Amino acid sequence: MQEAVTRGTQPLRLSRGAVMSALSSESTFGYVRLSRILGTMLPPLGSSPQAGTTAADLRALLLECADAAASLASVPVAVPQCLVADFLAGVERIRANAFLAPEAYFSIDNDLLIKDLAVCLGQIFPAGARLIDLHSGLPRQLLLWQGVNLPSALRFLHIAGGFRPWFETHVDSRDLSQFNESGLRQMYLRVAALLEANPQVRGVFGGSWFYDPVLETISPHLAYLQQMPRQHGARLLRTLTTAEMGRSALARSRRRREAYDRGLYRPQWYFLVWPRAALLWWARSQQAVTPWPA
Repeated sequence: MQEAVTRGTQPLRLSRGAVMSALSSESTFGYVRLSRILGTMLPPLGSSPQAGTTAADLRALLLECADAAASLASVPVAVPQCLVADFLAGVERIRANAFLAPEAYFSIDNDLLIKDLAVCLGQIFPAGARLIDLHSGLPRQLLLWQGVNLPSALRFLHIAGGFRPWFETHVDSRDLSQFNESGLRQMYLRVAALLEANPQVRGVFGGSWFYDPVLETISPHLAYLQQMPRQHGARLLRTLTTAEMGRSALARSRRRREAYDRGLYRPQWYFLVWPRAALLWWARSQQAVTPWPA
C-alpha cells in the first residue's frame, strides 16, 4: 500500500485515517456509504496501473483498520461494558480472516469486505448472525409505499421519534449458526443494551423479503423472524422490491420458487421497525427467561 490515490487534485493515501476523515464528512446513513467513499478515493477504471489500487492494498487497509482498540475507540455511540468483549472478538476474527482470505475477496464490490471494514471502523457492531449498523436511519421515501396505511404509518413514526437516528440490522451470511429463534432473541437483547446506553437512538429496523407477512404461510419456519417483534410493538412497513431482492427470496427454497411459478407468491421487501420504548419493554421482560448479554 505504497501508492497514493487522488480525489480531485489532492493526493490521498488509502489509509484508515483517510477513510475515517471521509466518513466524518458524509451526511448519508448506513454502512453502504463506505463503498461509495472508497469508490471516490480509488482511481477510475482504465487509469494507469501505477495509480491503481490492488487487492493487496485493500488487504493492507483492512489489516490496518482491524486494530481492536482503535476500532472500539471509533464507535460513534456508547458501547455498554457488557458488549465490549463481543465487539473486540469480532474485530479479531476479521483480522485473522484478512490474512487468509483469497485475493478475490478484496474488492470494493464485495459486500462482505465492506461490512468487515465497517466493523473495524466502528460503524457496525457484530452480533452473531446479524450485524448492527450503528449509523442509520429510515428513508423518507418509505412513506410512498404505504398506500392507505400512510396515516397510521405517520403516527407510528411520529410516536417513535422520527426517521433518524436508528440502528439497522443486516444478516451476516458467513455465520448462520445463530440464525434461529434463540439467536434472534440474543441479538435483540444486544440491541436493547445499545439502546439503553444511547437514548438518542429511536430504535432498530431491518429490511428483508423474510419480513413479508405471506411468509407465515409460504415459509412458516421463518415466521418467528417477524412474529416475536410484532407481538411486542414492532411494525412492518412495505418498501420498494427490486429484481435482485426478489431473486434472493427464491434462491434457497424450492417451495417459494414453485409458488412463484404458479403465480401464488411474489416476493415483497418489508422493513421491520421496532421502536426503542417497545423493544426495551420486551427486553426487560426477558431477563428472567434469556440472560442479558454478559
